[in-house]
Amino acid sequence: QSLCIFVSNLELIYLRMISVSETAKKKVMSLMEEEGFNAQADYVRVGVESGGCSGLSYALTFDKTAGETDQVFEDNEVRILVDKKSFLYLLSNTVKAYMLA
Repeated sequence: QSLCIFVSNLELIYLRMISVSETAKKKVMSLMEEEGFNAQADYVRVGVESGGCSGLSYALTFDKTAGETDQVFEDNEVRILVDKKSFLYLLSNTVKAYMLA
């Protein structure tokens, strides 16, 4: 039970640590609409994948539903999903427009 409280507190502490720039917001909303997603209701899923010798790489996709273990954030009117594994790697990052290209 204390682990749940600890995780819950981490979510509150790091809520502002994943942010979306104004340029990225415009690009995300445009791409979501092009792909048939609703930028007001659907999510940008941000993940970290193993990149082999080159280290880690970011994965950005769109999703209509949040999974049971996803962390859910909202910044600059963009709803963001992060799986628990990726959450640890994404602390203190800013999602910038160049990551979406």
